[in-house]
Amino acid sequence: MGERSDILRSMHRAMKGEQRELMTDPSADSHVIGRIAAKGLDDELHDRPYLVVDGIDGRAHYLKLPAGADLAGLPIGGILEAKPPAQERAVDRSILAAARDGICTAASHQAQLAQASDRDPQATS
Repeated sequence: MGERSDILRSMHRAMKGEQRELMTDPSADSHVIGRIAAKGLDDELHDRPYLVVDGIDGRAHYLKLPAGADLAGLPIGGILEAKPPAQERAVDRSILAAARDGICTAASHQAQLAQASDRDPQATS
């Protein structure tokens, strides 16, 4: 209850009296686009930052960011799009397997195709 009260207080302060529906705990599949109204630390002990976003959907959203996220690159008043993390696809695993030192080149992809004995790049996953 105390944590929720702190969140609501932070959101009211950030919205400066503007009437908005307050979304304190967005669902995992929510997609938010809007203006950054406030930022700060939600949990100082674990360095977990938060953002208050004035969404284009007419609601204010409280977004908890991963611990250690850098708030310096997120200016107050800046436009933000937050969406759920993408699911890993077969092509992502294929690119990761072909990458050397984090870099995927055409040569490494050709080598992967030769190893798979497949000339069709679409067939290799």
